[in-house]
Formats: sequence, structure tokens, C-alpha cells
Amino acid sequence: MASLEDQHARRAEGLLRLAGERRSGDRGAVQLDGAGAALIAGAPDGIAVLDPEGTVVAWNPAAARMFGIERTAAIGNDLASLVFPEHLQAAVRSVLQRQLSDTGPAVAQREIELNAHRADGREIPVDITTAVLGGDQFPLLAVYLRDASERSERERELHADARRRSAVLDLGQVALEGLPLDDLLRRAVGLAAEEVGPTRCEIWAVAEDDAALDLRASTGWPEDATPARIPLDASSQPGYTVLRGQGALVVEDFRREGRFSPVEPPGTHAIQSAMSIRIGGGQNPFGSFVLSSDTLRRFELSDISLIESLGQLLGAAIERTRVSDSLEAAERRVRTLIERLPSITYRAGLGAGGGWVFISPQVEEVLGYTVEEWTADPSIWEKGIHPDDVERVIAEEMRCASALEPLDVEYRFRKRDGQMIWVRDRASIGQRDEGGAVLVDGLIADVSEQKAAEERLRYLADHDDLTGLLNRRGFEAAADARIEGGTLPAGRGALIVVDIDHLKRVNDTLGRSTGDRMIADVAAILAEQIDSSHVFARLEGDDFALLVPGIGEAQALETAGGLLSAVRSRPGAAALTASAGIALVERDMGVSTTDLLTAADIALHQSKAAGRDRATVFTGEDRGRLEWVGHVRKAIEEERLVLYSQPIVDMATGVPWTEELLVRMLDPVTQRPITAGEFVPTAERFGLVRGLDHWVVKRALELVASGRRVSANISASSIGDHALTEMVASSLQTTGADPSLLTFELTETAATPAIESLRDFTSRVQALGCGLSLDDVGTGFGSLTYLRHLPFTELKIDMQFVRGMLESNADARIVESLVVIARGLGIRTVAEGVENPALIEPLRDLGVDCGQGYLFGRPAPIEVPT
Repeated sequence: MASLEDQHARRAEGLLRLAGERRSGDRGAVQLDGAGAALIAGAPDGIAVLDPEGTVVAWNPAAARMFGIERTAAIGNDLASLVFPEHLQAAVRSVLQRQLSDTGPAVAQREIELNAHRADGREIPVDITTAVLGGDQFPLLAVYLRDASERSERERELHADARRRSAVLDLGQVALEGLPLDDLLRRAVGLAAEEVGPTRCEIWAVAEDDAALDLRASTGWPEDATPARIPLDASSQPGYTVLRGQGALVVEDFRREGRFSPVEPPGTHAIQSAMSIRIGGGQNPFGSFVLSSDTLRRFELSDISLIESLGQLLGAAIERTRVSDSLEAAERRVRTLIERLPSITYRAGLGAGGGWVFISPQVEEVLGYTVEEWTADPSIWEKGIHPDDVERVIAEEMRCASALEPLDVEYRFRKRDGQMIWVRDRASIGQRDEGGAVLVDGLIADVSEQKAAEERLRYLADHDDLTGLLNRRGFEAAADARIEGGTLPAGRGALIVVDIDHLKRVNDTLGRSTGDRMIADVAAILAEQIDSSHVFARLEGDDFALLVPGIGEAQALETAGGLLSAVRSRPGAAALTASAGIALVERDMGVSTTDLLTAADIALHQSKAAGRDRATVFTGEDRGRLEWVGHVRKAIEEERLVLYSQPIVDMATGVPWTEELLVRMLDPVTQRPITAGEFVPTAERFGLVRGLDHWVVKRALELVASGRRVSANISASSIGDHALTEMVASSLQTTGADPSLLTFELTETAATPAIESLRDFTSRVQALGCGLSLDDVGTGFGSLTYLRHLPFTELKIDMQFVRGMLESNADARIVESLVVIARGLGIRTVAEGVENPALIEPLRDLGVDCGQGYLFGRPAPIEVPT
């Protein structure tokens, strides 16, 4: 099977071969035409093509979006200086020139990750793969660029967890080595401050008279501030924690806390949030560990776990110092503390005359052996190590013993009952004893859960949580390996995309949980129709993909027909159908799975347009849909868009309160304005809608800066786009505009699939001071949940209920109920679809705040101030 790097290289080569090569003698841009041009334009990752001098001659839209650099600005420039930091540019040029010097067959370079920078200065990690392509006049270099931010974020999470565990173990090691208590306390608060990042970290210790708490260690506490001593009572968080604390005590908002107050030095900002634990247990606690913040924040479970671990470690160390007045008593108590740790504590001698000097009783809980069994067999440890790990572990132990360096190694160990677990073995290496053995004091901890969590993260990166199938990332990797690795029988096959018909209607009427159950049912039905040679995945939503090797068009249609028939025959009360699109894989096509998915998706849309419940093959002859995608993408990139607005009127006065911004796209031929309903679904489906949202919000900010009150619609895709709210914050700060003049509109159906991202988005918008409007209220079942838990400032009642008020008592009651709920929550109401003058009085009587509809004004183009 070809490596991932070779696959990327051949993918880039194939796309360029479809697109055509640079014309003879032309040192400008590569001429792209035909199917290849559309496929390159649709590629989700960046592609740049360089001439022998390293100059950019082709630059696809994905690269333009990734770096914020338009094609016209990229063509003719040196790639290294275009997107890489100055300190990397020479090295990048050197690598590119070495690749360009090879004029033989296409050669792939190993995929590497480098930090690149966007036009706005923001750095992003990028995976880079290169391939040399033979041209008519001179070789070209294809550079394949993939944004690695998401993967880097997962790696950072794993690294952060590992770093914290390592830091606590390091602190435990120095505590065992006898670090003075005050130094240990300072290191503990320093570690907490570095990892959790609060405003202040403090350790308060019970005074000798048991009547006060003294500040023993802190970060962020002013040196000249008083008091450094506070009464030991339940009125303060440190005192309450010592007297009554059981586990972590977390206060997310002191404005709602009535039991106690934070300790605030004079001249400092008021504490908003805090977390504390008691250090030491029993009747004689040492004190409390307090982390506080002068801004509202939520402490994560990982933060709480870290502080609890530090508290347990400090408690053990403090208890050890308390019994140091009697050596015999100290040894007994330290042994007791060690034996209560979740890890095995040991002392052993390495080399001649060595052996197990001490092993704590946890050896039975962790590994299944009694202390007697362990110490009686000097080889028991080595025999338990996994055969594939033993040579590595012994070599590392010998190296550390020889160099007198600390040991830190992970390996698999077989427990007494045969179960294999992962352990982490950390030890300090001492001097040789009289017999010549090197003394080792260490800890062995079971890290199987951590390893399993890491494995689970890797699994979730490539699999769908609802169905257990591969997700889009996993499918593309597996299918690319089959297609580009040359393992398809006869070099051919078919990629089939299946989409459930009318699932949105199910979600809107029966709820998302019903829709999810339906998706899971269809996944199980489709899985029964395939065999192990197929690659099967849930791409997203209700889209499934299937790669069938070794078949042609007729068999592909037959296979797709069988899949649709199986869905149609699904047992249950609700009738269900699906549609399919097929892209055929030919030998040496030179296209990737992403390109085939685009083609199959176009064919799927043709099936939908033809009446659904059928399959269509993408032949390449009818490229209208693909061209339409290109038109939409180009219109967004070239800002061939027009802004319209429709007034929203105060029902009491009849005066316009605000206006909703609506976007139109200009037809590439006739320049006729095209409504959002005709092109926004395409933009959403092909990942173009974020650029559209940025364009609309940017215009909205210009209007707000001129003093106009406006509402801008936001798609589900942009809810998780931090760059959008960062742009809003920057503009408001630069212009000094009133943020309350800008309202973001979200439809319930758009918000539902992104509920977790929605919580974060609404918090960010609320912090900016902008308004939040929930649109089309009443069309789904989640409206009341959103209004209860999220900071919406406006509720827009769906037009179907407003228009039906005059004929339907049920519609009138629904509108009345929504107005009562909104008024109780302090939320403004807007009635949509007001077209009949007879609606004015009923809406006023119900207390509706504003109205919108053709009665007050149709959408009209507006001029944006520059």
C-alpha cells in the first residue's frame, strides 16, 4: 500500500494532469480548463504549483481561503516568502529547489508540518507534501497544503494531560527526596498557576493557635498587601474550606454565593470565580489551597483533578514532616501514606547484590501479586514485562543507572491474572551501596485508562460517534489508500453517496432524536448490503458514502438500486426513501476521493431534482451543477454580491426599528440578482458559506459604524467560526460603534446540529454587547430550550403562525403563548410575514413588539457607506 505522502503527491499530480499544463514559454499562471479545473477549484485543501524558480504559477481557491491571499496576489510570487515566516524561508526554498532539480518521474517528498502565516499575520500549522511533475518545457512542482490546526489541537490536549501528570509526578518525586516544605508549597502554587492560569493561587495554613490562617505561599498576591493572616472561620473561602470542605469547592460566580466571601487584598480587582480544596484530612488539616480569578470563568474537570492531586501530594508530604520528630514513628507513617497512594512505591538495587528492598502493598491491587510473592522472586518484574517491551525497558534502566539519571519509562505488564496493562515507571537513581548495587526509589502507576483515552481520541478522529462508521476523514483516508494505492480490481470501482430524503422535515416535526434514530437505522440497513471489501462511512448529517471496488456503471447502478430498495423496505410506521449519486473510478484517473465525492454529490443533487428515490451517475457530460458550484464560489471570492434590506417596524409607532440584511448574488451572465434561497444551500453544502457570512457581517459592521441598526443572518457553519467574532470585536474597537446596533439572527434549524458550538457562540456575542435573535420560532421543538438557557434578546415568530392568526384559533394561541413567554424572559418579539393590514390590531393587542413583512416594505438594495 502506498504511503500517505505518495498518495497526496499522486493526487496533486492527477489534478494537475486533468487541469492541463502551462503553455510553452508562458511564465505566468498555469492555464486550467475542463473537468480538472473544476475539481481543483473544489479541492478542500490548498494546492500551489511552482516553476523551476520557485515562483507560484497556480493557486487554488482553497489555498486562497487558507492563507487569505487571493490568486492574483499569489501568482508570480515566491511561495516561501508568501506564506512562511522569515526564519523558515531559506530552508523552505532549499527544500523546494532540491525537489525541482529532479526532472524524472513524479517524486513525493515525506509529508512535513511547518508553521505558516496568513495574510492577517495569524500562524497556522500546515502539512506539506510536494511532487515533481514533468512539463512540456520544464518541470513543475506541485505543493499540497493541508491545515493541521484541528489535529494539532487534539495533540495539544493529549500533551497537556501528559504534561500535567508528569509535573505532578515530578513534584511527588522531589517531595520523596526531602524538598523543604516551604519550597514544596511554592512549587505547588507555581505549577497550579502555570497550568490553570488563575489571577491568584494561594496556600493558607492553620496557625499554631488554631484561630487563624496564615498565607504560606502564593502567586499574584501583592507583596505589600494585607492581611497575610485571616481569621479561621467559615466567612471566607479559605476558612470555609478548612472547616467544612469535602472535596473540591468551586464557585463560578461569587455574585450568587451566599455562604462565604473571597479574600481580596486592598487595591486589587474583585474576585469573580474561585476553586479550593482542603490540604490534609482528619481532625488536624494543614490548610487550604485556593485558586481565584477576577473574571468569570468555569474550572474544567482537568483543573479540579490537578488541584486535588496536588492537595493529596502536599497532604502526604506535610504529614511526613509532622512525624519527623520520631524516626520510628515517621517510618511507620510514611509507609502508611505510601501504601495509600494509587501507585506502587518501591526501592530496589540494580546490579550485583541488588534486589527488591521494599515494595508497597499496592503491588497486589495494581499487579495482583502479594508483597511476599514479589520480593521472593527477583525475576518476577522482568518476566511480567511484555516480550516486545522488555529489551527497550532493560536498556533504558541500564542507561539511567550508568549515568545516574532519573528513569521514566512506559511499558506493558502482565498482571498475575494474565491481564495486560500499561504502567509508567518513574524512579530516582541513587548512589551505589556497599555491595555495588545502584539504589533506585520509584513509583509504578497504572496508566491503562490514559492509554485507552488516547486510543479513543484516535478512534473518534476517524469514526462517527452516532453510527460507529468511518467519518469523512476516515473514509477519505481509506478510500484514497484503495484508489491511489492501485488495489482496486482492474483499476476501477464506484463511489456511491446515499442521502436520506426529507430528513430535515423529520427533524423539524418529530425532533432531532427521532432523526438520529432514523440515521442509525439506515446505517444498519446499508451495512447489511455490503461486504468487507467495501469502504462504508457516514460523511455527515444524513449522507453516507460507499466505495465498491471492481465494478462499472451498470453494476454501480444495480448496487445503488439495492441500497435504495433496502431503505425503502425499512420496517416501521414512517415511510422512508433515499437518493444516490454515483461517481465512477477509472484506472489512472489521477483524482482523489474528495474529487469523487464532489462529483457523486452533484449526481446526488440531480437525483433529488428528478424526484428523489433514485440513483444518478455523474458522467462528466452534464457539468451544470459543478459549474454552478464554481459560480457561487467565484461570486463570493470576487464579492459579486449585492446587499438588500427589509425593514422591521415598531408595532406601537409604525416607525422602523431595525432592518434585516439579505444577500443577493449577481448572475454571472445576466447580472440578475439571485435570491439567497437559490444559492445559499449550495454554499452551505460545498463549504462556501463562511466566506458569505464574513462578507455580510463586514457590510453590517460598516452600517453599524454609520449609526444604523441592522440584523445579519448567520449560518450553522459560522457558529463555530471564532474568526468571525474576532473580526466583529476588532471592528467595534476600531470604529467605536455601538455594539447593541448589531443583532445576529440564527434559525432554530440551523442551530440544532451545533448546540455545543452555539453555547460558545452566544457567550462570545453576549460579551461583545451585540444582540441575538432566534428566527423561525415554532418550526421545531428546541425553541424553548434555547430561550431558557441561551442569552437571546429577540424572538422572531415564524410567518406560518402569523399569517394563520385570522383563520386559525390554534395559530393565534401559539402566537399569544410565544409573546407571553418572551415577555416573561424580557425578550423582544418580531412577527414575520405581516402582509395583511387586518393583522395589525391583533398583533398590537397581543403585545408583539415589532413586525416584518411586505406590508411594511419589500427587500430593497442598499448602499453601504465606505
